[in-house]
Amino acid sequence: MEVVQSLYVVTGANGFIGSHMVDYLLAEGHRVRALTHKNRERLQHLIDAPHDSFECLQGDLSDYAFVREAVEGADGVFHFAALSRATSPLPECTDANVVGTQNVLRALADVTSASPASA
Repeated sequence: MEVVQSLYVVTGANGFIGSHMVDYLLAEGHRVRALTHKNRERLQHLIDAPHDSFECLQGDLSDYAFVREAVEGADGVFHFAALSRATSPLPECTDANVVGTQNVLRALADVTSASPASA
């Protein structure tokens, strides 16, 4: 009997919480699609030793097409991506924190309504 692993998407996967969630999910035997914006340093150990259970996508959550493709086929999403106003200008924070979250929610709604299981 083949064990089907759940696929989880983790946004903000290179952040402190996101990177620990990635490690935890992999340790529990799940597949992980990690989403990062720019820096992937905290995930480098996984990128350097690729395996079937891990993939890392680099993109921008304000890009709906990227988000939609990233959540396709996922069993769940952990959304940790955020920018701090202390390190980024307010408009950039708004795109990442508000528009990015709206895109994640919209993509999940679109993927769910398009799946055969929901028909």
